[in-house]
Amino acid sequence: MDHDIELLNEIYRNAELSKDILGRLIKICKDATFRCVMASQFAEYHAILLEAEERIAGMGEAPDAYNMVLRRPIYCGMYLNARIDSTSSHLAEMLVQGSAMGLVEVARALNKFDEAEKSTRALAERLRTAEEANIRQLLGFV
Repeated sequence: MDHDIELLNEIYRNAELSKDILGRLIKICKDATFRCVMASQFAEYHAILLEAEERIAGMGEAPDAYNMVLRRPIYCGMYLNARIDSTSSHLAEMLVQGSAMGLVEVARALNKFDEAEKSTRALAERLRTAEEANIRQLLGFV
């Protein structure tokens, strides 16, 4: 059960951070087509986040949110990059880099918590698949 909680928390943090960043970039982006792509990705992360949160609550725990101290440099870098260049191409490049990091984190968590239940691992695989699909989709805007 500890492996399940830990893996679910990794999934939750990954989806939470990705959703938050997309929400902020959607407000900055001027390209309606690219905003729709980001909104679709936002919705997928939100669904994964809710499922992880529900499973964690079902185990009598509260989700372990991404630490605000760790978020601050990410947000500062994101805003600085977006102010320098807010084109769809540049925002897509930033998101590809973020999704690649998320992909590595979920793969690392799957390897680390290999004793987690099949359903928990399936949710992690769903996140991994979403990250891979997002990268492919975003590369069309780079």
